[in-house]
This record gives sequence, C-alpha cells and structure tokens, in this order.
Amino acid sequence: MMLMVARNLFFAVVFSTMLAIILSFLPTMELSQNGSSDIPVFQSKETVLTKSNLVDFLRGQSFQHPIRRVKWENGSLFIDFYITSPKQLNKKVVFDDFSKVLNMSFYSTTNVKQVFIRLINLSSESPRETMMVALSGDRENVRLVRKIPSKSDELKIFLETYFRLSYGQDWIKIN
Repeated sequence: MMLMVARNLFFAVVFSTMLAIILSFLPTMELSQNGSSDIPVFQSKETVLTKSNLVDFLRGQSFQHPIRRVKWENGSLFIDFYITSPKQLNKKVVFDDFSKVLNMSFYSTTNVKQVFIRLINLSSESPRETMMVALSGDRENVRLVRKIPSKSDELKIFLETYFRLSYGQDWIKIN
C-alpha cells in the first residue's frame, strides 16, 4: 500500500513538472511565430489630428488654465486659454501649459504644422478681453529638439529661443 502511494506521488510530481515545462514554452513559441521577440509595452502613438478627434485629444491633457477657444485649420492649431484674475497669474504655470500644448502638438501628432497659443484676460476689471501673452511656432522650430525642458527657467529661455512670444500690457505690468 505504501509503495503504491509513493509510486502515485512520484508520477504526479513528474507529470506536473512536465506540464509546467510544456506550458512555459507556449509564450516563446507564439513570439517566434510572429518573427519578433520584443513585446511592445509602452508605445508612443502618434495621432493624426482632425476636427473630429480634436476635443478628445485635448481632453486627454491636464492644463492649469481653462480653454476658451480651439480651432483646427489647414495644419494649424489655435488655442486660447483664459484667466479671470491677472493678479493671481503664475507665469511658470502659463509656460507649463504652453509647453504641454507644444509637446502634444509636435511630438504626439504627425500633421500639426503650426501652433498659436494665447492667454486671454477676461477680468471684470477690464472692459474687454485682452491678450496677456501669445506664442506661435512651427514644427520646424522643434525638429532637432528631442524634448522640451520642464524646469521653468530653462523653459522660458527655450520658448523665447525657438518660438515667437508676444507680451501684452497686462503681462508687462505684472513683471
């Protein structure tokens, strides 16, 4: 009886080991059939921006300033952010939002040729909306640049070097 239990236990261990070995080869066999042993885990997916996917594309971004207006026309992206209190303006946050737009436009899409970004003052103290700061640039401006800097001092210098920045009177007053 003891011999029979030992023999059954031995066959169970041998069978389980063989099954585990066979199952461990399945993923390898599947990869070799595809011709590649690399599994893409994180792929940078470039998007073709259109009027129909523009809202979804922007919704996937997290901006500090609310968006007032967006326009997509002939390879050009126009975005207006707004503020309601220029006294609480944080220039670093403005440049961070501009940087996010540039990153998503030039590094996450294939067809954005130009970007025009403005920050508009919608303060009740002002009789009409006024432009605080505006940025414009082409894809060619960042063609050789791999990454837009994230530090605020470097970012401001980068934006002033590679893009056209225009400052409104309200921005200059806050300086």
